[in-house]
Amino acid sequence: MDTFKIIISPYDLFFTDTSSDVSMIFYVWGNGIAFPSEDWEDYAYPALHQWIESLLRSGFGKNAYRLYFLDGPYYIAVKQNGDELEMRFIHDSGLPKEEAVVYCTKRQLFIELRRAIKDLGTIVADESLLTNRQLARSIQESNAYYNARIRRWLLENGSLTTF
Repeated sequence: MDTFKIIISPYDLFFTDTSSDVSMIFYVWGNGIAFPSEDWEDYAYPALHQWIESLLRSGFGKNAYRLYFLDGPYYIAVKQNGDELEMRFIHDSGLPKEEAVVYCTKRQLFIELRRAIKDLGTIVADESLLTNRQLARSIQESNAYYNARIRRWLLENGSLTTF
């Protein structure tokens, strides 16, 4: 299997006191490729939760789906064969262009998503980074919910040995 990581960073954190959106550095790393790029800013909070939902729904007969970045024409086209995932990094600005192909297991992707939402929780818990405490609580509650869903999936599939 290939190297795959989800990267989120508090650098360039942007939010407003009236918004429920938090923009930050957010990209994936696979086989030496940063996608969309190492300085890509996006809405990690809703994107990660949508990715988790897509992955959880894939257990109901859906073997191809897309994991979208919320800002820009970028997504990961996922094709599932059993527990193995083929992930194509796509830049789609009219004519889809494949940037890279990465292979990993569903378990690896769930573990990476779980780590990313934990990192996101750490970022929003820091009052010096995110002063909108109501938004921080909302993100932490959502993250707890998704962490529990991922944990349940890992337990049900005999994959919770590393936690």
